[in-house]
Order: sequence, then structure tokens, then C-alpha cells
Amino acid sequence: MRLIEVDNAPSNPIYIGGGLDGPVAIGAPRALTGAGAGDLILGNGRRLRWANGSGTGTTNVLELGASDDLFVGPGAASVDLGNSHGVVGVGSPGSTSGAAGGELVLANGKSLRGANAAASGTVAMLRVNPSDEVVLSPAGAATRVGATLHVSGDATFGGNIAARYQDIAEWVLAPSMPGPGTVIVLDATHAGGVGPSDRAYDSRVAGVVSPKPGIVLGEAGANKVMVAHSGRVRVKVDAAHGAIAVGDLLVTSPTPGHAMRSTPVSVSGIALHRPGTVLGKALEPLAEGRGEILVLLTLQ
Repeated sequence: MRLIEVDNAPSNPIYIGGGLDGPVAIGAPRALTGAGAGDLILGNGRRLRWANGSGTGTTNVLELGASDDLFVGPGAASVDLGNSHGVVGVGSPGSTSGAAGGELVLANGKSLRGANAAASGTVAMLRVNPSDEVVLSPAGAATRVGATLHVSGDATFGGNIAARYQDIAEWVLAPSMPGPGTVIVLDATHAGGVGPSDRAYDSRVAGVVSPKPGIVLGEAGANKVMVAHSGRVRVKVDAAHGAIAVGDLLVTSPTPGHAMRSTPVSVSGIALHRPGTVLGKALEPLAEGRGEILVLLTLQ
């Protein structure tokens, strides 16, 4: 391979390819073995810069790093567009060891990966940051999520859904906007609406306002609250109508928004609780006064 030497100054010799199909080399390039027509070979530092108007600093840098990385960006805030391993990095990704071909690695550990199972053990990974990750992989283990995951469309799960809280609720219209733990009944004056209970043994009982349901159905909106109808949730109760023991069935009470112990009635010598009035089963006792206890909701 023959080169035409234009400037042989030791500090920055410039070689412009000799021959119609030769490469172009700038600076003191590495060995040209394997270079072909149209190749641009940069020397020590392997960097191509566009200086700003003042002639100082750089506004854009095209850099070929020591590991054949390609960096594009202003100054040190580089963008790594691929290295010898086929990894594409954005920002200052730091070490990309362990990353495999086809992976997009963001700065500070925040990466979006699409590697095959043989390369990294996952077929898809969205990494938000080093401590909060969303792992989408049949092989990978799910970890913490630091933000809301919104799915537009249907979602199918081949395993279980694990939730911190243990109740299922739905968004329901509630013009009076009752607070957490309030016992709720259907509101006859507002179609589809609910309100606080206000009388004993009300068969309109519909659930309890839940502050943090494990699963919530429906859509949020103005004048809506989350009403739990199954699972475990804390409920306002009043023991003035009888001390509450673990296992007692609870119904609405005369105290607005509160439940009380259900007293069965005798029918042909059989003690029965009034059908349609049971809110749930007490999981904690309350000997006297008013308070909040954990209740297993079992509307019936």
C-alpha cells in the first residue's frame, strides 16, 4: 500500500491515500493492514473535532476510542454509538463489560437491553437505574420498579401478580368523598354512586374506602374513591353496640361510616345473621369505643 505524504511534521503528519483505492490516514495512524478504499484512518487519539466560533474547545466530537468505540457528542458528554462488542451506549456508560451485541447501554447504569439468552441470560431488559429495575424476561428475576408501569392494551401474565397490599378495590363515584376506612353503602340518589353508611344492618353495604389497594379496577376521576369489596383492609368500627372479638361478623352500625358486631337472630331455633348485611369478618378485637381494625371483607 503506497501513501502520499503531504506534511511529515512529527507532531501531526498527514497522509492522503496513494492510489485510486487507498485509504486516507490522518495523524500517526495504527497499522493500515486491512484498510480499504474509502476508509478514513485517524492517528493517535483517533478524534475528529468541529471547533466552535471562538476557536477554543469543541462543540461536537467524533471520537474513535481506544477500544474501537465511536463517540459522538459535545465535549466530554459523549454518546457511545457502538464498540467492538456491538454494544451501543448513550451518555457516559462507563464500563460495558458483560454487555452483549445488540444491547443499548445508557449512562450511570440506566440501560435498555435486548440481548439474547446466550449472551446475558435475558431476552429483554429495561433497566431504569442501579437500584430500581424493570426486567422483562422469561429467564430473568423481577426486581423493584421505581415508577408506574403503564400498559396500553391487554396484558397476559404466565405467573402470579404480587401486591404489597391485600385488598381489591374499584373506583366509584362518591360525591361526599368519605375518608379511608369508611364503611360504604350504595347511594340511591346518585346512580352508580356510594356514600357512608348511616344505619344498622343496611343491605346496601358495598365495601370500605381503601387508601392503598393491592389491585384497583376502573378509572380514577373527580369525586371518586377506591372502594374495597374483598381482601383485607382496615375498617372503622364502633364497639358501643357490643365488644368485637376476632372472627365476629360485622355489619353497618348506626354510627355513620362505622361497622359493628352482628347479632344473629333465631329462626326456628337456628341462629342466623341477616342475609345481605354482612360486611366481613373481624381479624382484630376491639373491646370498647371506636377505632380501626383489620377486617377480611366477605360481602354476603
